[in-house]
Amino acid sequence: MTAPHLQSRLLAAGGGLALAAAGLVGAAAPAQAAACSGTSGVTVVVQSSAGTSTRCAGGDPSSAMSALKAAGHSITMPSRFPGAVCRIDGYPSSDPCVNMPPADAYWAFFHASSGGSWTYSQSGAGSHDPRPGSSIGFRFGSGSAPSVSPATPAPAPQPKPTTAAPRPTTTAPKATSTPRRTTSAPRATAG
Repeated sequence: MTAPHLQSRLLAAGGGLALAAAGLVGAAAPAQAAACSGTSGVTVVVQSSAGTSTRCAGGDPSSAMSALKAAGHSITMPSRFPGAVCRIDGYPSSDPCVNMPPADAYWAFFHASSGGSWTYSQSGAGSHDPRPGSSIGFRFGSGSAPSVSPATPAPAPQPKPTTAAPRPTTTAPKATSTPRRTTSAPRATAG
């Protein structure tokens, strides 16, 4: 069971343990979202009072809504306004999800290019097509951007240079020739 699902169950059960668990998850929120590797995928940030989740939706999702689902989040839409987001991972459980959520308690949707800053989306999550390497963010409340910075994808790993083991440079010794001395007996000369 993932942490957001466990948190939802704990929050639904109520009690001090649920508040403590939510506080621990919120305290562990990163200063910057963990990125998908390289430019493959879309980084998805979901933030509420229950905590912050950062996941990667692999590939090239066709919309922010499909990226949210591909990252493993469940979505509930208001029955009178299909296409809008009412709940993510069951949060907030108090909203019956019939009408649009109120202006002080809704999922604000943001997007950012690779290494950019959060921009409030003027289109819905179903119509925004995020580019691979970008980030999308959802924060529950009254319209504030996620408190973590959008992801800056790590550069694709570079292949390590290979160093071949040195080859032995043994060569057969060259034969050296020693000049032959020819000795002959002295010739007798007549005289």
